[in-house]
Amino acid sequence: DHGYFYIRPFKISSTIYSAKLIMQWLLKKRLGWDENIPETFSQRWTGWFADLNKVSEFKVDQCMNPANFGQIRLAQLHHFSNTSKRGYGTVSSLKLEDSDKGVHVAFIMGETTVAPLKQMTNGVYSYSSSCQS
Repeated sequence: DHGYFYIRPFKISSTIYSAKLIMQWLLKKRLGWDENIPETFSQRWTGWFADLNKVSEFKVDQCMNPANFGQIRLAQLHHFSNTSKRGYGTVSSLKLEDSDKGVHVAFIMGETTVAPLKQMTNGVYSYSSSCQS
């Protein structure tokens, strides 16, 4: 089920990435530990915290080959990475096709990273994300 593969890992990754991004924005503001967080960041943090319980719904099967799947005739390892000025991410998956043309895609790993505070060119981000995948 492609929806299971693409939506859930992305949701986990985007949830973690969002928290990292909020923390980075707060670091840029150079707030002291005893200072109040600006309302915009407070709302973002509250929204992120409300979504956090959804992470417990994420499950990955240990077996990449699902039950009742036919004889595997094709196995492909897929890697994808993307970059922006805010950060970059990568995901790896295994696509299996059986003798009855049934298709199964299994999540292997995914990672997101916020861009460093010191700005770099977008080419450096692209290189970094491709090295991670």
